[in-house]
Amino acid sequence: MQWTSDFILKINHILMNEKDIHSIQSESLPLRLTLRIGEDWLARYLKEESVIVPISDQQQLSNLTLTLSPGKIFIEGELTDKESTFIAMSCVPHWQTDDQKFTIDNLQVQTRSKNILVKSAGWFAQTFMMGKMDARIEQTANQLYTAYVEKIIALPLVLPIPIGGFVHLKIMEIWIESVDVMEKSIEIKTRITGDWELSLTTAISDPTNQPNGRSL
Repeated sequence: MQWTSDFILKINHILMNEKDIHSIQSESLPLRLTLRIGEDWLARYLKEESVIVPISDQQQLSNLTLTLSPGKIFIEGELTDKESTFIAMSCVPHWQTDDQKFTIDNLQVQTRSKNILVKSAGWFAQTFMMGKMDARIEQTANQLYTAYVEKIIALPLVLPIPIGGFVHLKIMEIWIESVDVMEKSIEIKTRITGDWELSLTTAISDPTNQPNGRSL
């Protein structure tokens, strides 16, 4: 995960205009961040969280893999009650800024059993009811997003400063402005409100050792 923001410019301004500074605090600082999340990071997250996608009242997908291409997401998972039977899906995601949630359209589905592609659109439509499947996928994506935001807000974020020191950011609110799916990554433009502290010292070499803090 990579991030860029006007926050870097703010820090540079402080370092250029203040001397012999040890700590600066600011309250409710709004930051605009651009997050770039790679396929590999998402794959690790899906595996570590053991994410399961319900696609009907009885059926679920597990062992998920994900591929990103411009404007489209490809997902494949194994049916939990049918060994070696996989469902491959592609969809176009949309971020609804006003509602702060994901929606999808143009859902395409194929099944694969023991590495043989099965063209069974009729069986699949009858079994899983495509309209409800859209809603289940959207619900899962929004639940994952909400859970991760809650984790981010729960603990302060600690970012190292190359010349020595760290930035301690307590996030209060996250507002997603846009989500763009690109080749092998997702770019998220967001506005963050929080309290931050900038400390310059050579005594702290590892920001993750700070109490009650974490790094990305």
